[in-house]
Amino acid sequence: MFTDLKTNFENFLNLSSASFMFVDGCTGIGKTSFARETIREFKNLQNGETSVLLIQAPYIDNEREFILSLLREEMAFYKNMPKADLKTILLKKLSNCRYLVIDDSQNLLNSRKLLMNHFFLMSWLVNETNIKVLYLGTVPFQGFLEDYDTIYRRSIVYNLKAS
Repeated sequence: MFTDLKTNFENFLNLSSASFMFVDGCTGIGKTSFARETIREFKNLQNGETSVLLIQAPYIDNEREFILSLLREEMAFYKNMPKADLKTILLKKLSNCRYLVIDDSQNLLNSRKLLMNHFFLMSWLVNETNIKVLYLGTVPFQGFLEDYDTIYRRSIVYNLKAS
């Protein structure tokens, strides 16, 4: 079932100039399982190096909290730091990453402000690090992306359907 998705994802990572890939499909179809499997395969190819980061999209409406969610292992230590310092730490953490997976990305659709702030931050991160970002969610992003031309032009959208 994931052969086509895997091919599209590998093309996204290795051949595409796109920075963002959005994969949507109904709950339980296997989006997260696919992501975990590709991460496992990638780690095996890279001799166990962690160059992939998987996070759950939080239900939050500000950039600082999203950055903290990306720095989740160190969150308690960084909790009181200014946002500018958090961004510097995040850049350092992601500089060795090949791609970032944001699961449950439908959570970002809770407010227009959240989505706009998120896309602004992610565009900045991609430009600074050349990281690729894979979004997984249950809600089709196509309609939402059309309002954010800078993201839309740099994106691949894939709808996962049960066969």
